Amino acid sequence: MAVNRNAKPVMQDEDANLWWAVVIQGIFAVVFGILAIVWPGLTVVTLVYLFGGFVLATGIINLVLGIGSIGKGGLRWMLTTLLGVLGIGVGVYALRHPLTSVETLLLIIGVSLIVQGIIDLVVTIFGNFASFTGRVLSGIVGVLGVIVGGAVLREPAASGLAFVWLLGLYAIIAGVISFARGIDLRKDADA
Repeated sequence: MAVNRNAKPVMQDEDANLWWAVVIQGIFAVVFGILAIVWPGLTVVTLVYLFGGFVLATGIINLVLGIGSIGKGGLRWMLTTLLGVLGIGVGVYALRHPLTSVETLLLIIGVSLIVQGIIDLVVTIFGNFASFTGRVLSGIVGVLGVIVGGAVLREPAASGLAFVWLLGLYAIIAGVISFARGIDLRKDADA
């Protein structure tokens, strides 16, 4: 049986031609994470603006990825579109209500991270990835999202500097992984 070595892998989880959106999403996450860590004296209002802008940008990118994946089969396009709409809603809410109480902010952040993590885990389990690396990276981000979201909801009283650093560290790790996944997708698009 002959094997076509020039065949492109089947991408049901993400459109390889949208690799740039995944890279941009990673860059936004890393920038947000660095700002959260190096600017530890953030006021709650500043944190809300940074978080709102980050989640809004990520929501728009997820919406683009979801819509771009329609018709490619699989569950990914629905989950990514849903996550995009959720991100846009949370981002707009945070930007329109910057004086939100700390408890509300923590609830929004914790739930957002858990939902993102669960969706990443579902896609990891049921998605058709072009490479094992993409599957592993998606799984790592999913587990991290659930763990950090759970920690935020479980220990809201520890919200000070430790919370900002935890959120910043998560954003940096998730951003680097998203960036790596985007580069992996670019290789598939160029293949």
